[in-house]
Amino acid sequence: PVAVSIKDDSNHNPSGGCYDLMLDQIVPVDILGTDYVAVKGQLNNGGDESLFIMAVQNNTQVYVDGNPTPVATLFAGQYYRHDMDYLNSSADNSAYVSASKPVYAIHVTGFGCEQGMAILPPLNCAGSTQLSFTRSTSEPFYLNLLVRSGSQNDFVVNGPGTATIPGSAFQAVPGTGGAWLAAQIQYNTTQVPVNQAFIVSNTSDVFSLAIINGGATSGCRYGFFSEFAGEIVVDAGPDRNLCAGEDVALAGSVSGGSTTGIWTSTGTGSFQPSDTDLNATYVPSIGDLALGSVTLTLTSTGNCTPESDMATVTFQPVPVPDAGAAIQACSNDPAVPLAGSVLNAVGGVWTGGAGTYVPANNVLNATYTPTAAEVASGSLRLYLTTTGNGPCAAVTDSVDITFTPAPTANAGTDQTLCANNAVAPLNGSFTVATGGIWSGGAGSFDPSTTNMGADYTPTAAEIAAGSVTLTLTTTGNGNCLAVTDNVTLTFTDAPVVNAGADQSACANNAAVTLAGSVSGATGAVWSGGLGTFTPAATSVNAVYTPTAAELAAGSVTLTLTSTGNGSCLPVNDAMTITFTPAPIVDAGAGGAVCSNSPAIALNGSVTGATGGIWSGGAGTYSPNNTSLTATYTPTAAEIASGSVTLTLTSAGNGTCNPE
Repeated sequence: PVAVSIKDDSNHNPSGGCYDLMLDQIVPVDILGTDYVAVKGQLNNGGDESLFIMAVQNNTQVYVDGNPTPVATLFAGQYYRHDMDYLNSSADNSAYVSASKPVYAIHVTGFGCEQGMAILPPLNCAGSTQLSFTRSTSEPFYLNLLVRSGSQNDFVVNGPGTATIPGSAFQAVPGTGGAWLAAQIQYNTTQVPVNQAFIVSNTSDVFSLAIINGGATSGCRYGFFSEFAGEIVVDAGPDRNLCAGEDVALAGSVSGGSTTGIWTSTGTGSFQPSDTDLNATYVPSIGDLALGSVTLTLTSTGNCTPESDMATVTFQPVPVPDAGAAIQACSNDPAVPLAGSVLNAVGGVWTGGAGTYVPANNVLNATYTPTAAEVASGSLRLYLTTTGNGPCAAVTDSVDITFTPAPTANAGTDQTLCANNAVAPLNGSFTVATGGIWSGGAGSFDPSTTNMGADYTPTAAEIAAGSVTLTLTTTGNGNCLAVTDNVTLTFTDAPVVNAGADQSACANNAAVTLAGSVSGATGAVWSGGLGTFTPAATSVNAVYTPTAAELAAGSVTLTLTSTGNGSCLPVNDAMTITFTPAPIVDAGAGGAVCSNSPAIALNGSVTGATGGIWSGGAGTYSPNNTSLTATYTPTAAEIASGSVTLTLTSAGNGTCNPE
């Protein structure tokens, strides 16, 4: 490992006669960030407090305090200097700089005309939950602190002094939407004694801490003590081939700036015991197996920008032997043409029976000639076993051969199906013949037309027509005649659900009357919100009252799902309720006027409504009580009583209640 430091010797500050040495160690490019916050120091006005942004990639755009217009576009090696002197006359105490690509951020600050320099840690990939420091001298001593909003009151200071870090010391960092807070706190030697060790911790989040310490004769010590994260290395393991049905034993690793991660899949399987276990077992779904492969991604977790690695798992389909449909043959012509098939294997081999296979038992469509004893027994069973199975085990299927005088066919009973659940599980059967075949429909049979228990998927035209008739015909009849049987599939309409149009409601009058409807089912139920449905979620015209969290979020989406669907699949529809803010009324601050000059100049304001109206006094409003800046002249009785209370109420509230 190599450490690289940069310095500037005898740097002169324009606000005084100070000449300072500034130095800090830089960090590797691969752990740079795009967002940085610099907390203002105590340099003189005109002291050139600066934040230097240096690009490491071409076409890097730099933004300040959340402004969408870039202040600079840099090539690799170029820098932009953000002058922070304006903060001396601003209510803000920090500057927020973001970039379109990773950059270095170096902050030059100090006190008076004494300067120091420190490289800043990235906003979202650095920070510590606990840091220690020691004050070097009795000269001025400051802590610069940065923490996420919500954790400013969770600092704990342990040490021999009286120092504290109050939440009230923090201000919002401009441009971060209040997500980050910054503070600079100066401590005397009673609060932080010299050469005494202190520990600063935060009980709810990471934070960054910088120290400014020194004097006019000794210069400025400025440095950051927060953790910089290391490069994250993620390894999801090698690609692999497995037999369908096998679980995937994972062996992922995450190292560097994070040691934790989460698995995701392009499929729909599950991670056991959880997706955050680096050595989890992935259980593929039926959909994964149908697609033939799945890509598993391991992504690092933590405060840093996540890194990922992928591993592809290819599923070799399980061998599927099909020894063919059961065969019936006439006893006077017992030679049986077999109809075996093999999927996902190189071939297959027939076993069973004392007769002969022509041309050989490794031919899937061989002809089997039974012995006289087998014909006399009335039946026998042959087995087809897959060969050349790759990573999978061999699979066996069987076929029964029955010798009967004449074939029979049974296509099963007629079925009634829903239009949105129209796949029909067929239940055909036959005797005597060697097989059967389905026909009569334009749809598809799965796995095949020769499978008696195939699933039939009708065409859209057949569903629209309302019915389709399928025919089962015996095959392999020998010297017997073929027979047929029909089954009729009738299709009923699917349910229709309408959740109603999207609606808008005011935050202080947020109960919404829903307008759902359902047909083709016995009822429906609302879901999707955490609020309450009155009288019940099963009322399509229920009144929905949202939760406070939904009001704060600004909208909620509700889903109406059909119930009592019979043989149909449930159908749903969604609608969105958008919540507008409630009016905000400010009657202004109270005050005192002299009784011999009692006219009161009002200064009310109303937002979220078209206007407001004054009330509460017996005096007069000029020009009228609907003017937010009216002048109120009290009555003699009010002057004599010594006070009067006036009320400003919003008007033109739309769907909102008055405030």
